[in-house]
Amino acid sequence: MPDDLEKRWVWFVGLAVERFDVWARSLKPKDVLRPLEDTLPPLDVLMVWHSYMLNPRWYAEDSQRILACKPLAELGHAFGKQLARLPSVLDSPPSEARISSFYAQVSRPFDPIDSASVTLSKEIQCPRCRVKLVVPYIKSDGTGYLQSRFRFSCSTDSCPVITKDALCARKLAENLSRQGSAPDSFLPGTFFTESRAAGQKAGKFLISDVTLRYDVAVADSNSDQIVSLQDNPVLKVLQGSSYRLSLKAPDVKVTGASTSNNSHITTAAAIGYNEALCLKILHGANYKMAEIRGQFKRNNLIGRVMSAHSTPMIYSVDLSSAVLRQGDFVQKMTHLEWTKSGFFDAPADEVVLQHAIARYHACIINRFLDLMSSSPASFFVPTLDIDLVWHTHQLMNAQYETDCKRYVGRFIDQCVAIAALPILGWYSGPLSL
Repeated sequence: MPDDLEKRWVWFVGLAVERFDVWARSLKPKDVLRPLEDTLPPLDVLMVWHSYMLNPRWYAEDSQRILACKPLAELGHAFGKQLARLPSVLDSPPSEARISSFYAQVSRPFDPIDSASVTLSKEIQCPRCRVKLVVPYIKSDGTGYLQSRFRFSCSTDSCPVITKDALCARKLAENLSRQGSAPDSFLPGTFFTESRAAGQKAGKFLISDVTLRYDVAVADSNSDQIVSLQDNPVLKVLQGSSYRLSLKAPDVKVTGASTSNNSHITTAAAIGYNEALCLKILHGANYKMAEIRGQFKRNNLIGRVMSAHSTPMIYSVDLSSAVLRQGDFVQKMTHLEWTKSGFFDAPADEVVLQHAIARYHACIINRFLDLMSSSPASFFVPTLDIDLVWHTHQLMNAQYETDCKRYVGRFIDQCVAIAALPILGWYSGPLSL
C-alpha cells in the first residue's frame, strides 16, 4: 500500500473498480428479485457504480449493447425504486446474507480494507496468444497493473510486451471484428446516439474502413466450409493466410498458440467475433491504439469510439477516472455537511432539498436542459444544489432517459468539463510499499 495519502486513495479506487467489475459481471437476472439488504454491494463498489451512472449515455448504451451489463442495469432499476431505503441499509451493519452473497460472487472479503490486504494481483490474457497471465497490481518500479507505466512480458517469447494500450487495442480490434446484427456487433459510441439509425450506420462504415484492409473472409451463413487451424493459428494469420470461419459450426474449437489448457480459438459464432481478423488488425497496427485510429476514415463518431476503448474492461467508461472526477463535488458536499448522517432529518433542514428540487425542475428542465439542447457544443455548469438533484435523477437511468425525451426532446448527457484523468496517473515513479 502506498505511503502517500493521495497515491493511496488512487490505489484504493483502482482496487474498488476491480471489485466492481468482478461483482457486476457475476450478476444474474434472478438477483433483481432478492431483497435490497441482501444484494447491496459494499460501499466502495457502490461508489464505482454511482460514478458509472453519472455518465448516463454510456451507462444506457452499455446496458443495451453489452449482454453482460444487462443484469447490472436491471438491478440498478430495482434499486432506483428503493433509494429512500438506502440510508438505513448503509447505516446498519451488513447482514450475514449480504456479506456471504458478495463473497460468493467475488471470492473476496466484503470489507474493502480486508479485501485490499489480500488482493495483490489479477489475471489477464495476452492480446496476441491469449495465454492467461497473473500480473501484480503494484510493483516498486511503477510497472504494476494499477500503475501508469504498466508493462508485462508474455510467457510466449514472440508476443509483444503487454501494456494498457495493447490491452485497449485488443478490445477495439475485437469490436471491429464482430459480425452479425446483434447489439454487441455495433461499435460502442455508435449504438445509442441522437439518431440511432444514422449512428449505427456510421459505425458500420468505420468497421468496413478497417476490415476491408485485410483479406480475412467474413463468416458467411451460406458457407459450409470450416477451417481447422491445428498448428498455430496466430502465426498463420500473421503470415497473411485467409480463413473462413463458419457460423454453422459453433462447436468447432481450434487450438491456439496459448499454453493454457483452457485457451482456444473458436468459430466466430461461438466467440462473437472473427479471431483471425482481430489478430490481423492488431498486427497491422503494432498493437497500438493510435495506429488503429489512423486506419479510420473521417467520421464524427471516432472520438466517442476511441473514448470507449480507453479502458480494457468491457465498460465504455474509464471507471477509475470517473470516480476521481467526483472528488471535487464530494468535497463540496462534505464542506456543507450535506453528507452527514441525519443532516436533513429535521423538517426545517429538509426545506433545503425541497428548494433544490424545485430549482432543478425550474432551471434544469425549463432552462438548463433547453440551453444544452439548443447549444449542444457548449458546456453549462449548474449550481451545487441543482447538480446534487441532477446526480440523483441520473441514478434512475431509465426514468432519466424518459424524462429527458419528454421535456427536452433528446437525451441529455452530463458531460464533464475536466479532461479524463489517466488511469492512476500519479503513479509515475517507484513506490515504497
